Amino acid sequence: MIIQQVLEESAVRYPARIALKTGDAAVPYAELVERVARLAAGLLTLGLSAGDRVAVLLPNTVEFATTLLALNWGGLIAVPLFAEYPPAENREILSSTAARALITSTALLPGVPVDAQASLTWIILTEGEAGGCLAYGDLMASAPLAAERPNAADPDPIGIIVHTSGSTGRPKGVAQSQARLIGRADLFIKELSITADDRTLTAHHLGRPVFLVTDLLVMLRVGGCLTLVEPPTTDLFWQRYRECRPTYYLTPPGYTYQLLDLAGTATADHSDLRFWINVGDRPGEELSRRVTTRIGRPFLNMFGMTEAGFLAITSPSSPPKPGSIGRPMAGVEVQLVDQDNREVDPGEVGRMRIRSPYMMVGYWNDTLLSHRVMGSGWLETQDLMQVDRDGDYLFRGRDSETIVRNGANVASVRVVESLLEHPAVAEAVLVGLPDPCEGQIPIAFYRLKAGAGDPGEESLRGWVSTRVDAWSIPARHLPLDRWPTTPQGKVDKRKLIDMAETLAAGSP
Repeated sequence: MIIQQVLEESAVRYPARIALKTGDAAVPYAELVERVARLAAGLLTLGLSAGDRVAVLLPNTVEFATTLLALNWGGLIAVPLFAEYPPAENREILSSTAARALITSTALLPGVPVDAQASLTWIILTEGEAGGCLAYGDLMASAPLAAERPNAADPDPIGIIVHTSGSTGRPKGVAQSQARLIGRADLFIKELSITADDRTLTAHHLGRPVFLVTDLLVMLRVGGCLTLVEPPTTDLFWQRYRECRPTYYLTPPGYTYQLLDLAGTATADHSDLRFWINVGDRPGEELSRRVTTRIGRPFLNMFGMTEAGFLAITSPSSPPKPGSIGRPMAGVEVQLVDQDNREVDPGEVGRMRIRSPYMMVGYWNDTLLSHRVMGSGWLETQDLMQVDRDGDYLFRGRDSETIVRNGANVASVRVVESLLEHPAVAEAVLVGLPDPCEGQIPIAFYRLKAGAGDPGEESLRGWVSTRVDAWSIPARHLPLDRWPTTPQGKVDKRKLIDMAETLAAGSP
């Protein structure tokens, strides 16, 4: 099963049903298929071939959803860029994927450095004009692409490459295949009994696999309706929520906190909502309590990874359990192992490794890393888990220095490198501080060069913000005269975390 088949089947079954909605537009399934087929044809007419990478830098609009689908329809590989990325990171993504084209708008085009633009064969603008760029509307005027797909010999073509920051270096391109993305959608549908009567909305970027699957592909698979919230402000969210009356909604804990702080939570009608789903990081007990109290619907926790898709989910019929990620979903195998990769005894804490039919193809152009992570047939994670007597998996920390903020890996190495590039900074260390809203927040400690004046927190924040993505910018930059060290002479990060916690609590 590929994305073209999903669209064609739904258009045949539900031609007049609305597939996508925004504030002023509603696109039925038959029209969506027509748009997607036309854009796919237009892109191939340019000279793009199956397997070529095409970067996309757009907000959550009908054009963005159409573009992602059209690229897959035409056998091309979508490479999402993000407005919150610094231009240098978008340049690196374009370079590492050797993207041949970029689809964006005049407003977002400056997010791609001029030298990176020059490396592209085509730049296509959804609105406005710029020298040497093509008009999106002109491509949409093409005759629809024939039913026979360009890469028909490949039963599972790569559909998207999504970049995720790791704790140890540059962004990694996670290659996801079309069939496996649809498999994840089918798993979600089966687990939560999603039907054509369901509908949802999203304020989150469809370039993120979890939202691409649960919000767009799931709705397209069953013939449901997706409402896009753009811009993703909380006030507009509640306005669209009242109009959409979703039957399920999925979001990270940080955005849930923002939504619950507004009056719209209390005034919205939640009667059609079956459940509110947390993704990206573990919700604290306080968040679980607030959701169930204010919204009055089950609050589920779904656990997954960009590389592997959905792994576990809590049951709508079970009471919340602190630290629980629920039980593995159908077809997902889980092992908890010790440092020698031997399975631990029941009740003991072990590092989680997983195996499922929906894992990534691998890391783009990085065979060595792909083998290290998946070479055993299992995908190795750094998450520490414990199984309780009910069979629920309980999160017990991470067996690495990875910092995860609102479901996204903080680019720890890049933050430290950026600080060390500052003329006044001699040494820098980044630690993750537990946070009830965002999961973890990065805190930077730094030491000054001899004789250098302290640039101060605001100056360092501005320095770092031009070099890393938005969620990797440290919440605090704290100067130290001397590092705490372990008996082995290494930097004692546990003590640094304790110091950060003390400062956060306002203690002297």
